[in-house]
Amino acid sequence: MVNHELGHVHHKHIVWQIVASSVQLTFMFSLFALVLGNKDALLSFGFSFESNFIYLFIFQAMFSPLGFFTQFFSMYMTRRAEY
Repeated sequence: MVNHELGHVHHKHIVWQIVASSVQLTFMFSLFALVLGNKDALLSFGFSFESNFIYLFIFQAMFSPLGFFTQFFSMYMTRRAEY
């Protein structure tokens, strides 16, 4: 079992997972920055007043379909590293 985990270290799987997670977080924060303060997004979702919670809701609604693909890619990379 230890040799299996050392194989992950040798093939730099841990480093690649950290890089992939950093890219995903950067993408998520960039999308949230686009949504935060965007009055057109509020109006398109039917809200007439501003609230940070509403911006978070809109971000979640916009990221959910994209999150499917990022989760799929993350699982692919994880499974590929295991076999």
